[in-house]
Amino acid sequence: MTRGSTLLLLAALGYLVAGCGGQGTAPRTMPRDEPDYRIEVRNRNFYAVNVYIYRDGFRDRLGEVPAATTRTFTFDWPLNEVRILTDFLGGGGCIRTESMSVVEGDDLLLIIQVNDHRKASRSLCGE
Repeated sequence: MTRGSTLLLLAALGYLVAGCGGQGTAPRTMPRDEPDYRIEVRNRNFYAVNVYIYRDGFRDRLGEVPAATTRTFTFDWPLNEVRILTDFLGGGGCIRTESMSVVEGDDLLLIIQVNDHRKASRSLCGE
C-alpha cells in the first residue's frame, strides 16, 4: 500500500477454527448471539462516509461515519472473504478495498485518509 491510501488492517483475536481443506464453511466458533466480525472505521477525511460490506454488487450498509470521527460496527458475514466499500457523501465517489480472507472473531480497521476522496470513483459506487 502506498502512503495516504485507504488502509485496511486485519488482526485476528486469537480464535482458532479447526478444519480440513475443501469448499465447506468453517464451523461457527462464536456464540450465536455474538456478531462474527467487528470493524473500526477512522475517518480522517473532511467528508462523511457511508461504509458497506461489499461482494459482487451486493452492498450491506454498516452505517455512516462523520468527518474526523471514529465509529465501530459489528456484523455477521456468511463468507470467508470480505471487501469494504466507502461512499464519500458529497465527495462524488467510492473506494473499495481488495478482497481479504476473514475468520470469525476477526477485528478489522479501516482508516480513511485526508485525501482519499480525490481517489474515489463514482463508477465504483454502482458496480
